[in-house]
Amino acid sequence: MAIIAAKTLSAFLFVLYVVVPVLVKTNPWIFSKILFLHFLKFPYFVDLKRPDKRGIKGCKNFYIKVNEKVTLGAWHTLPQQNRGDNQDLKLNSGHPIILYLHGNAATRAQPHRIELYKVLSSMNFHVIAIDYRGFGDSSGTPTEEGVLEDTYRTYKWIRDRSDKVPLYIWGHSLGSAISTNLLKHLNQK
Repeated sequence: MAIIAAKTLSAFLFVLYVVVPVLVKTNPWIFSKILFLHFLKFPYFVDLKRPDKRGIKGCKNFYIKVNEKVTLGAWHTLPQQNRGDNQDLKLNSGHPIILYLHGNAATRAQPHRIELYKVLSSMNFHVIAIDYRGFGDSSGTPTEEGVLEDTYRTYKWIRDRSDKVPLYIWGHSLGSAISTNLLKHLNQK
């Protein structure tokens, strides 16, 4: 019995520490799938064009064109004080802006993310939440360089509409690494 258990454990460890690393090294797309988990689009069957159906008041869906092949789905949640006003004109309202960069898997409609947007809105922040390329209703496939381009274009989109308003970048989980990379990129410019 002990010999069978030892052989089973040895086989498991061989697969875990030899086969899996070799597969990941020889097939980089596997690592990308594991890192981003963008194929997990929780919650299922949600209409990202209708954030009001997810219980968010004062939230508008829009799209940011990154390049010829990539368009990002995004939500703009207004500060509680500005609800009902024209959202297109309100990024320059004087209220601070948070660019929210979510973690791996799911979309900007994940329930715990929505709760955060509501809290930040109640504190009178604008919240811009995007789905990186390949996530949600955004086109393309995520890569390290690609999500940097996504976040940089989103940053520029916000700054083109609100150059004097404080802008904070909030990264959660994988979004923390993405936000750090964006800040490094901005610091080098």
